[in-house]
Amino acid sequence: MGMAALSRGSSPPHGANPNTPESLASSPRSTAMPFNPWDPYVPYSSEDVAAFLADGLDPVVLQRVRLERDRQAAYTADLFLYHRGQRRRMVWQFVAVSAASGQVRIEFPTPFVAAGTGALNRLGEALVAVIAQVERNPSLAGQGIVAADLAVPSDVPVLAGAGENRVAPGFAWNELYIHSAKRYRFAAERVAGMRVLDLGCGSGYGSRILAQAAAHVAAADADPEPLTWGRETYPHARIARIRIPYITREQGLPFPNQAFDAVVCFEVVEHVPVEQMEAWFAEIARVLHPDGHVVLSTPNKHIYIHHPDPHHVALMTLEDFRSLLESRFEHVQVHGQVRSRSLAATWGEFEIVPTATGGDKIFVAACRGWRGHTRPIAVPPPTVWPTEQPAHGSSIPGWWPRVWQRLRRGESAPAVAVGLPEPLVPEGFGLHTGPAAEPCGGLVACGDGWEAAAERLGDGAPFLLFAPADAPAERFREHVEARMNASAHLLDPAPDCPWIAAFGWRSQSIPHPRRRVLMATHLRALDLFGGGETQLFETLIALRDEGVQADVSLSLRLDPSAYELIHVFSLFNAEKAPRLEATNRPVAVSTILWDYQEMRHAAAVARAVFSQESQAEVLAALDAWREGRLAVNGLSPAACAEPAELRGAQRSVLEQAHILLPNGEREAEMVRRAFGAGHAPVRVVPNAVDAERILAAEPRAFVERFGLSDFVLCAARLEPNKNQLMLLWALRDLALPLVLAGKETDPEYAALCRRWAGPRVHLLGELPPDLLASAYRAARVHALPSWSETPGLANLEAAAAGCALVVGNRGTEQEYLDGHAHVCDPGDWRSIRAAVLAAWDDQDSARREARRAHVLDRFTWRAAARETAAAYAEILQPPSVRFAAPDWERADSWQPPILDHLRSGRGSLHLYAGPITRSTPERAYALAAGLLEREGASPEDCPDMEIVDVVPQHPRIVVLLTGGPLDDALRARHGMRCVQAAGRPAAA
Repeated sequence: MGMAALSRGSSPPHGANPNTPESLASSPRSTAMPFNPWDPYVPYSSEDVAAFLADGLDPVVLQRVRLERDRQAAYTADLFLYHRGQRRRMVWQFVAVSAASGQVRIEFPTPFVAAGTGALNRLGEALVAVIAQVERNPSLAGQGIVAADLAVPSDVPVLAGAGENRVAPGFAWNELYIHSAKRYRFAAERVAGMRVLDLGCGSGYGSRILAQAAAHVAAADADPEPLTWGRETYPHARIARIRIPYITREQGLPFPNQAFDAVVCFEVVEHVPVEQMEAWFAEIARVLHPDGHVVLSTPNKHIYIHHPDPHHVALMTLEDFRSLLESRFEHVQVHGQVRSRSLAATWGEFEIVPTATGGDKIFVAACRGWRGHTRPIAVPPPTVWPTEQPAHGSSIPGWWPRVWQRLRRGESAPAVAVGLPEPLVPEGFGLHTGPAAEPCGGLVACGDGWEAAAERLGDGAPFLLFAPADAPAERFREHVEARMNASAHLLDPAPDCPWIAAFGWRSQSIPHPRRRVLMATHLRALDLFGGGETQLFETLIALRDEGVQADVSLSLRLDPSAYELIHVFSLFNAEKAPRLEATNRPVAVSTILWDYQEMRHAAAVARAVFSQESQAEVLAALDAWREGRLAVNGLSPAACAEPAELRGAQRSVLEQAHILLPNGEREAEMVRRAFGAGHAPVRVVPNAVDAERILAAEPRAFVERFGLSDFVLCAARLEPNKNQLMLLWALRDLALPLVLAGKETDPEYAALCRRWAGPRVHLLGELPPDLLASAYRAARVHALPSWSETPGLANLEAAAAGCALVVGNRGTEQEYLDGHAHVCDPGDWRSIRAAVLAAWDDQDSARREARRAHVLDRFTWRAAARETAAAYAEILQPPSVRFAAPDWERADSWQPPILDHLRSGRGSLHLYAGPITRSTPERAYALAAGLLEREGASPEDCPDMEIVDVVPQHPRIVVLLTGGPLDDALRARHGMRCVQAAGRPAAA
């Protein structure tokens, strides 16, 4: 297998590891793994591999090796194999190559292990030979992707590929392939045993994934090249590959009526001209069984509009896509395929989540129930490409109005939007796109041209300014602060956002800035913008009075080393853990954690129960659930436990913490149960309420807008955890108006709510903060019978507004409200009903004022900021605990730290003795006590010295290196916090 040519590949995708490991050109060691995390994305089975190599490896030619730098291994390799007898090929993907101690480790995905040890070793030798040549060539060794074409016999066809603009294994980046393969796996789970049309099948690997579950797959495409590639590379007895014409009004598909039970169509609809869409959908309906399923996807216009592609003639926003599908089908559920989270493992990226948001990269829809003949089609506008890059204000992220809402503080003068097209400025936000008034009550601006409007900005007015992401962040801040005469906070969004933001209030500076803090949160935080994000922004604002200037980062494009400490909000930040460790800065973590096992089980049960046809069936099922007699397809609570992978990712964040800041004692206990004790000190920082906004509100604004007063209010996202279905069922036959005010994050759940909502139920969607404050003042009762809350900001806001409260009994609500709420069981509609009726009658003014005072005296953002600032001060103090894990068999290892502690008296000393160091606490105690006695002391004289049998996990310690067996592990974990124990020679 000689080397014919080496070609330089394209640049790696974002997040690929650019580092070359030390010496990969050694003897290979093939490893057969019983399971490999790449396995689910390999479109071959072990039987396919065995059949391909039935005659051994001799008729098989290794034609190309493609190497891609990987996040976890040194490389993943794709091996292009051609069988000269069968005249077909295989592309073996995701062969992981790593190096350790001068040895190369090669791990094949499980299906390829069927080739046998001999074949794997021969392929491994060829692979290592290619890597050796790459690493000897400086122009190639630094490349993210390198393809090596090997010398092959003349009868081996040239690798022509799968056609233009097609995703094909071995040609696409790992990220791009995983992105696509996860959509096909999503579809495969829904088409088991069906006749499936894969419309626009491309290179055919996806049809191969579908065929593993479906009864038959028609892989159809208008381009002959990918069909040929698929036929040669991904054959299967249940796949027929068919060339089809482009669908127009005049020509359709070459299939009879109702030929298929399901149509799968990924990344095609955006290629259909809008004037042809009605005919395109009608033709799909013609070949589909009346009860058939359609699974299709399209890229998010807000993201892909900045990557011009002349084939994308109908890019769609989430609203465009949903409107189009709902005009064609009775039942539509739009899922979201999330953007890259820069996870350590590429195979873990691009998950498909149940509810799409405007920030997702791809929208994936599951549809059924054709109704196109009864409604006009809602086509999207044709794609119009921007003429400049980076994009103008049309690319401003969709979450900006939620941030803007948090900055406003009841300004009366109108605010102005600069650089934003008028359609992107929502109603009800007090913003206009005309000339700025004087004084101007606020400013949102995208790009240049905001300085003139800034001159007319009134003192104290908020500003939110966006600059291109490649602008130097600190220079941008300095410019804003100089023009605004104010302290500005930076906001660094998700990695693929082309903007960075600065916000603050005109002429308002932090009086005596003492500290700079970086607040880091998860990549989807601003798209979701729930209680955790409210906590972040309100804490940031209140910390200004404590002399703290905080910035916000989702992607850590802001340099963490420029700050005194990092404050991480939520444990869903695993991709940031390596950066956090590398910065060597103290880390505070607001855990925002709950064990959602019960809630997941309850959500699945509730969907099944409320999908019943009649009220009698629902009632019977609810009673059976309450009595423990209900089974849903064998679903058990244990099946809904947090996945081990998720817990592992959360633990990686927890291990960086110098202090944990849960919102309550119950949440702290939840952390201890999930991860064990000893990670870091804990300081409870209660959640809080924006008292000024609530107390300044009047009911009139809400009453005039909606004509409602004296009602039961539930202010929360419409989702299973908030339990609105049980609430509206509990009140279904009562004469109590019920108002549901919240964003619909789960369309299927929202549809069930609408189905069972009676005439006195009002679904209003998400309300701006000022209007929501007015709703609290207009309501009589606030009911939030959630499965988990810590404690629910809406509960605190409603209490401050004077509402009687109904809360669930699973979260921290009772810990916070201490008898000031009516408590219910979220799984029992009768309990919810009784609590709401009791709250409706609870109109005693003294109780109302006591409830209000309880919240306002204890749960303000100012108080939360004081606790947070105290936590910052605590972790910025020099560590007071020193830890060592000596070798208790060697006096020169265990004696020096004890003697140094005895003479210096610095802080506390913890000495580990346990199985890892082949000792016991009893033996270590005896040795230490003997030494102390020889030095004229006793254990009683040293209460601050302890023998421990647990290695501390939290990083707020100084580690003494003693030459013990744990030194290397401690050095890797604690880095610069490690010092040589006194009396020990420095490590070579």
